[in-house]
Amino acid sequence: MENLINIINVLKVQTADFKAVYVEKCMAYALNEYNRQVLILTWSDEQWCEFFGITPRTQTYGTTTRLTFPNGFYSTANAKTRHNMINKARRTTNYRQEDYIMYAKFDAEHHYDASIEKLAHRIVTKGLNFDKLVVTAGWVNVNFNCVITDGDKTVKASTIIAEGPVQRPHYRYLIK
Repeated sequence: MENLINIINVLKVQTADFKAVYVEKCMAYALNEYNRQVLILTWSDEQWCEFFGITPRTQTYGTTTRLTFPNGFYSTANAKTRHNMINKARRTTNYRQEDYIMYAKFDAEHHYDASIEKLAHRIVTKGLNFDKLVVTAGWVNVNFNCVITDGDKTVKASTIIAEGPVQRPHYRYLIK
């Protein structure tokens, strides 16, 4: 058990920069996602039609005309998608922006801690001699690489951060 705690502490020291980068990416994504959800709530029927690639129909109310969904829209898969997107946007915007970002920060830090513990457990199962343990760490762009050796056995751990415009940043350790 003591070896596990020592490995966790060494890994946390070695990956402190990685943690900072990962948490910052998650917070930036949360800010963009929050703003995107606020925008979705302001879309008109015409903008929804453009989003789905369908042609809106013109509807006249006395002297006022507006573009709205085509006939039969509400019994399509697009209507279900719109409903789900609006509900997600409402759930997101129920939070204040600062709270939403702080929640993303907390979630990223929790994921980081859980990943470090999982990595430490995987290293312990490799059967390394903890008295001779040497850890070297490095970076390749935003991805973290770590080599743990006792002189006889070597364990290589690396991360791959995946993210995108609508994909929250996430990573996992790959062990070799």
